[in-house]
Amino acid sequence: MSHMTESYKYTSQSYRHCAMFFIGGADDREALTYAWKMAGNPRVNLKVVRFIVIPNNNNNETDPKVMEDSGREKQIDELYVDEFRLKSKHNPNIQFLEEAVNS
Repeated sequence: MSHMTESYKYTSQSYRHCAMFFIGGADDREALTYAWKMAGNPRVNLKVVRFIVIPNNNNNETDPKVMEDSGREKQIDELYVDEFRLKSKHNPNIQFLEEAVNS
């Protein structure tokens, strides 16, 4: 019994380091929500890396419906990310990074 208690004490005092990669879309927004909940624990260090895709100029995507849907998704992503940044800016256990990548 005392061995279990000692093991529990060690585990409860350790930190958890988590990373969340945000590319965009509904699934990533949901993952960001879960990451935010985990970061509510003071023993969790969270790093969120957002990948910003730089479009390739050679892309011949001209379907207006696809472009419109993509634009809406990007707007919703921006709202989620902005809210996350605002809520987490004073939390030293949360780090937010943005990386630009080519498509």
